[in-house]
Amino acid sequence: MMFSFSIFAIGFLWVFLLVAMYDKFFRFKDVSFCKHLGWHDGRGGAKSFDGCSIHATCSRCGKKVMQDSQGNWF
Repeated sequence: MMFSFSIFAIGFLWVFLLVAMYDKFFRFKDVSFCKHLGWHDGRGGAKSFDGCSIHATCSRCGKKVMQDSQGNWF
């Protein structure tokens, strides 16, 4: 029982370490989400509201993006 828990704990720590390293080094430098999938965020630049949509800039690729009423950036 204790052996299986220690194997699980070691595996969990390895996965946590890999996710933390990915988040620190590759997440914001990877532009493939923007270029290939069209997944933008609105964290860069000043935001403005035109009465229907929010306008901002994607922090990863620098493209001007809009957020619709459902929260999707395009």
